[in-house]
Amino acid sequence: EKAYLPTLLDGANANTRENAKTFEAARYSFFYLAPGDYSALDPNYYGYFWPTQANAMFSSVETHLIAAEAEARLGNNANALTHLNAARADNDAYMANVVGAGSGWYTDYVLTDFDAGGIANTGTQTQADALLME
Repeated sequence: EKAYLPTLLDGANANTRENAKTFEAARYSFFYLAPGDYSALDPNYYGYFWPTQANAMFSSVETHLIAAEAEARLGNNANALTHLNAARADNDAYMANVVGAGSGWYTDYVLTDFDAGGIANTGTQTQADALLME
């Protein structure tokens, strides 16, 4: 119940990363059961934690996110965004497949989404910092 990931995926939580281009409900319900059988929040043993569920040790999402972070740290925000959007597209396709809920959960960001006042910026971050946070 004190895990951090549910707070990022739960649209009702103050820590959520949801915005107009990111809808985490499918991923939240794929990972967690709320209310759970044993606690207020259980791992979804019918979803991600199902014994025969295929889970990659390394994924294209992780690879794109590593590349996005590296590009952002080098100051190449446009290249970082390209990798971030590729990871989002892969997540979108994966969730559509495993949840059967269609696509459109993760639409592409544009660089201005990371500017102060953008949907992926807390309002006090530089574009680069907001991109890294995402």
